Amino acid sequence: PWLEKKLAASETEKAEMQHRLEASGPSLSKYDRKVLSLGVRMARMRTEWLREALEELVQDSAPGGAAA
Repeated sequence: PWLEKKLAASETEKAEMQHRLEASGPSLSKYDRKVLSLGVRMARMRTEWLREALEELVQDSAPGGAAA
């Protein structure tokens, strides 16, 4: 449950930052755009990692998985 909650929160954070980046248009300074773009990248990486970790745990707990 913890990983699922973290995954959902990370996906929400990524979507919100991406929306802010796209909706801001030219109103953001170059620096602010770079910082927000980095935040989107980091959230994307975190989301991918959490998804992979969750999938591995599910596979390991399945009959015949690594935990068996």
